[in-house]
Amino acid sequence: MKHEHLSFKEVIIEKANELQIPHQFSTDASVSNQMDEIREFLNQLQLKYSEWLTNNPSARDYCKERQVTVEDIQTFGIGYAEKISHQKAWASTHQCQKTGRSSGLFKDDLYPLLSERLTFPIHNSRGILVGFSGRTFDSSNNAKYINSPESALFSKKKLLYGLHLAKKDAKALDQIIVVEGYVDVIAMHRHGFKQTVAVMGTALTNFHAKELAKYTKNIILMFDSDAAGQAAIKKSLPALQQESLTIKICVLEGKDPGDYFLANSASNMSQVIKEAVHYMDYFLVVSQRQFDYSKSTEKSNAVMALGELLKYEKNEVIKEHYIAMISQDVGVSKSVVHSVLNNDKPLADTQVQPSLKTSSKYKKSEDMVLYFLIANLEFRRAHFNECCELIDQLRSIELCEALKNNDSIDYDLVEKISHSEIKKYLLSLIIKFSEVNINYNKKEMEEYLHLLKQGKLNQRVTEIKQLLESENGPEEKKLLTELSELIKKIK
Repeated sequence: MKHEHLSFKEVIIEKANELQIPHQFSTDASVSNQMDEIREFLNQLQLKYSEWLTNNPSARDYCKERQVTVEDIQTFGIGYAEKISHQKAWASTHQCQKTGRSSGLFKDDLYPLLSERLTFPIHNSRGILVGFSGRTFDSSNNAKYINSPESALFSKKKLLYGLHLAKKDAKALDQIIVVEGYVDVIAMHRHGFKQTVAVMGTALTNFHAKELAKYTKNIILMFDSDAAGQAAIKKSLPALQQESLTIKICVLEGKDPGDYFLANSASNMSQVIKEAVHYMDYFLVVSQRQFDYSKSTEKSNAVMALGELLKYEKNEVIKEHYIAMISQDVGVSKSVVHSVLNNDKPLADTQVQPSLKTSSKYKKSEDMVLYFLIANLEFRRAHFNECCELIDQLRSIELCEALKNNDSIDYDLVEKISHSEIKKYLLSLIIKFSEVNINYNKKEMEEYLHLLKQGKLNQRVTEIKQLLESENGPEEKKLLTELSELIKKIK
């Protein structure tokens, strides 16, 4: 019950069905708690989404354009979220204001979260419907996908799209293929590769890795070959490595699986999967293209980058093998590579550094505040303006606009950022804090903000003292006045 957020009744029904024990329970019986009510509402909504898709020619035509077949629609439960007026009318007649709001899919006035979008039902690994993702038809819409909000029932860092359908084949084949998109999963299943799942964020988390490890030790990552795809692979590796999983990379030469099947057969895909390479073999080739080993600085950068990829590898034989490969390829001694691996500096610290980094207390405060700006709308709405004065990363106009102008959170927000260094740093924060289940605490966050304010004041005091060493006359007077005011504010 605790692990899967199930009610007692749901556990009894599931176990009775699994063990083929006759029972009198009915999933249509009156629900006994809020979780039951929300799940019942999600199932009703799923039926309605399916009906709306059947009755909407434009939505059906869009499915055909995307090569989504009638069988795909039935297997994956794809539907369509109608116009706002249609949905409000349906919600009002079904008296679902309370459960609709609790599910996060409707607001108090029955305004729907998803409208005029193709809907993909999201199930947990046990096949229980926990939420939806809606895909826009409008290619100019920046919000390509909108997901159910994070809750005890729906958490992207714990869910893998299609796992409830893939787990049987994954066990039989002793392999799971991980792709980036829902339509890619559907295309792979359609062509017989039913051991395929998709991430719902930009990378695999520790929760995902533990879930995958239940079914197989062999993981194939079939991510895009662009910069974002490469970053997603690198972010996914530590979680998979810590579960001692065997990780291979499969490249489709600039195509995603959905596009690949337009010109290639299932047998072509089978061959590509057979040719998947160990993640280190893949990145050794990438490194040769990226760095010029004849230059000492680039040689150093290559060893650092490749060493980071091996840092969490559990298999010592594999680790030693690739330490020797790095040494041979780059042209450095194995001891140099070992020294990189033995450096305990956290991965997150290798990204864009926060200001005042010499203070670990200040750094933690800055990281926490930036994380909750990304992950919590309540905190963002209450403190965004003052945070702009305190957080150096918010000098980025792109990040500032993303936080200010939409309600996206977590990975959905980060996906809107194109600046690679800022994006990497934000991803590292999401992974670092979400995996330890840090919850929003209003009082605690106010203390962090206070510490940042005091830090900024002290920083300015230091700057003024340095300026006073070389200033005199009118400027000196102004600086002394400002210094006096700052000292009064510092508590």
